[in-house]
Amino acid sequence: MAQKLIGTGSFWQAEAITKEVCGRTELDHERRKAESRARNRREEPSAEELRNRLQEYFHGAVLRGATLVSFRRLTEVLEMHRYNPPAIRALIGSLAIPNLPLGRIAPLA
Repeated sequence: MAQKLIGTGSFWQAEAITKEVCGRTELDHERRKAESRARNRREEPSAEELRNRLQEYFHGAVLRGATLVSFRRLTEVLEMHRYNPPAIRALIGSLAIPNLPLGRIAPLA
């Protein structure tokens, strides 16, 4: 795969070659997910609802043995309309890792 990508000059060329070789790309999955979310968009969750969703997610994550979560993943599981690192950082408080879009997973008080 890497050898086929050496001569590419754009992201679009790389995507086309990847599809040719692999039949799909991760971008295909992400585009389908974004389209589905756009079609099924609900009202932005309230602060209380976000906290409840976060607590529920953290509870399950602790049971699975997870210790870290990306802000991107939290955006998805909390069903936020857009990626908003400052809002997520404020929501998870001291569990946020400074200078990284990551948070520690722990039961919320």
